[in-house]
Amino acid sequence: MDSFISSQFMPPKIPFMAKRQIQQQLRASALSLGCLLATASASSFANTASTSNLTGFQAERLAQTADERPPEISIETKREILRQASAIASNMNPSQAQRTAWIEIAIAYGDIGEVESARQLLQKVPRGLEPADHSFFIHHYVDRISELAPAYAAIGDVETATALIADAIAIISDSQAIRTTLGRSVHDSFIDALRGEATGELAKAYGSMKQASVAQAGLSTLTDLAKDNIRNEYQRSSALSKIVSAYGQLNEPAIASEGIDQISELAKKTDATWLQSNIAKAYFQIGNQGAAYPWLKAVTLSDSSVYLEDAVKLYGQMNNKQLAEQQLLALLPKAEKIERPSDKVRGLSEVAIAFHTLGNRDKAQQVVNLISLTASTELNPAEFILTLPHLANLYQQLELPLKQQETIDRLYTEFVETEHPTQKVFLFMLLCRLYPQVDNEAAPKYQNALLDYARRALTSADQAEFLGLVAAAVSQRGETEVALQITDEISQIIMTYPAEGNGGLGSGWGFPMMAKVYTDIEDTQLAQQKLQQLTALAQETFGKPNGDIQDFIISAYLKLISEDDKTELHPGLF
Repeated sequence: MDSFISSQFMPPKIPFMAKRQIQQQLRASALSLGCLLATASASSFANTASTSNLTGFQAERLAQTADERPPEISIETKREILRQASAIASNMNPSQAQRTAWIEIAIAYGDIGEVESARQLLQKVPRGLEPADHSFFIHHYVDRISELAPAYAAIGDVETATALIADAIAIISDSQAIRTTLGRSVHDSFIDALRGEATGELAKAYGSMKQASVAQAGLSTLTDLAKDNIRNEYQRSSALSKIVSAYGQLNEPAIASEGIDQISELAKKTDATWLQSNIAKAYFQIGNQGAAYPWLKAVTLSDSSVYLEDAVKLYGQMNNKQLAEQQLLALLPKAEKIERPSDKVRGLSEVAIAFHTLGNRDKAQQVVNLISLTASTELNPAEFILTLPHLANLYQQLELPLKQQETIDRLYTEFVETEHPTQKVFLFMLLCRLYPQVDNEAAPKYQNALLDYARRALTSADQAEFLGLVAAAVSQRGETEVALQITDEISQIIMTYPAEGNGGLGSGWGFPMMAKVYTDIEDTQLAQQKLQQLTALAQETFGKPNGDIQDFIISAYLKLISEDDKTELHPGLF
């Protein structure tokens, strides 16, 4: 086990996940530790809002707060929060991060009816190609338009939104225009790859628009572009798969169905499983399970465990339970034959969840027995430990609290007993992730162990990072007061050792996790005060704008006024 984990996690430092991914997940109040083993898939938690799927403190806390929703935030308070977020964005260095911040704040202004304020912020974002875009193969330009156009559509300016995307389509449609923009000669295969990626990004932009008829017209244009101007079959199928996914997001099924039908005809000429899978998903999204079924059957012919999991998830959502169970039984032997044991565990887990969702708990339990056998006999000791978080989340979804707690306790025992520093930090991170699921009786023991480990970290930077993880875990469990005490401790560490390590403490997790905790505070005024203090602490620590930290704080401000229910307790951490 030592050699396996040491080879994968050296040195014992928390990897810093890509900032934009964290920021987007922070917005959904679901920060992810990207370096950890993936837990049960997002779709497997579709029903976790019910009290029956929560355990320990979570169920108790949810019951207590069900009738104690915080009062609605006044429009004046929302304006003040957006003013504070705008002030931080104004202080950022010119960058893609600043442009994204302007767009996100503008959308929030639009949500409260402040259209003119939103428009003024969007006008700060460049619309055309810039010199810096050329060297990055027009990716920056397309990415910016794919963010900017939906923002204009969100505030009702559909004309500007469609004009922006039309300009981008005009560039990526013309091979000579691409070469001119790049300022050099490039091979057709390069243009195919660029065009395919750009087409997919612009399709996402259309898919996020609420105006279905406008989006349909744009997606139809992109479909023709992919069909006629992308020669490479892989690139063409990839672009079409993103277009069909965008159709599935439209809020008018009749309009969406026309586009999906068109791409379905094109897909008959290829055996691209990813395209077949996305067609099935799109039909499911618009409620046409009958049209999805043939594509679902085609996906199950794939040898890939990824597409097998996709198919199983969709079968679990079928209205025709008898047909769905028949197909799941037919797929079960295929899941059992998956070669890699960890993939087999994941594939079987999706089958168990699907049976459970369909109401067949006996069959779900039989599959759980297969999972337990696979985990205990086919995984090596290190792989088994890495699989425990997945199993804990699986047992929670299947409403097996005893097995869930038993699994977490096994991880805790490994954490306490191991003396290997790299294994220790990794197990610490896993336990932070699972802490919100711990039952009430074991919670104090777990919390004390996690805090003790974090405080004994060798450097102040690690102390701040580790304490930040514990604070977020505690806050996720609903223990806000304790979480705030931990953030005060982190602040003291940062003020005492502001410049230690590579890049200072701000390069770690202290600031982002504190911002996450503050978004969980139900008292909006207190949350504002804490974020203001965090902003001042960042300025004092660095003495100049720090884009990463500013991004997190802006996202936290926007989370305060988002429509998400801040009292919701999520089954997993981050």
